[in-house]
Amino acid sequence: MDEPEPIDLPIDGTLDLHAFRAREVKDLVVDYLAACRERGILQVRIIHGKGTGALRGTVQSILGRLPEVTSYHTAEEGAGGWGATIVTLRPVEERRHEGPTGNGEMTEEESLKSRRDPSDPAESLPTHSEDGVDLTLIRWMLTMTPAERLETLQEIVWSILRLRRGEAS
Repeated sequence: MDEPEPIDLPIDGTLDLHAFRAREVKDLVVDYLAACRERGILQVRIIHGKGTGALRGTVQSILGRLPEVTSYHTAEEGAGGWGATIVTLRPVEERRHEGPTGNGEMTEEESLKSRRDPSDPAESLPTHSEDGVDLTLIRWMLTMTPAERLETLQEIVWSILRLRRGEAS
């Protein structure tokens, strides 16, 4: 099967992922953000669509592991709402990070490698949302199989209903 022709992307601070396959997204997001930083574009809008939220989760997981990303959040309604993510990048001049002991420095690449295992789905989420919501339960549930997640959610819902009715659990 022939590979599709490369798509020439304008580096203008908006990345629309609708034209790309899910397997292309990781490298694309990283490369696009690097190109934006090189051009001094420090606020980027990534359009991932609303859909099931899977692509949004993938994008935000990638963003959470990149040291050049200072913050990211769901776009305002006029900029795509939950179908887009707004990313704030560090200027290129800020390349060095303090080492793990606090007395040395490491490059962005070394800093990224020193973080937790990115292949663990529970490690790909931050511990708290931008609003300060604790994401521990979500991180824990990502370690489960889909059947285990469903069963756990059912137990949680039934527990909440019993509490609301005043029943003991």
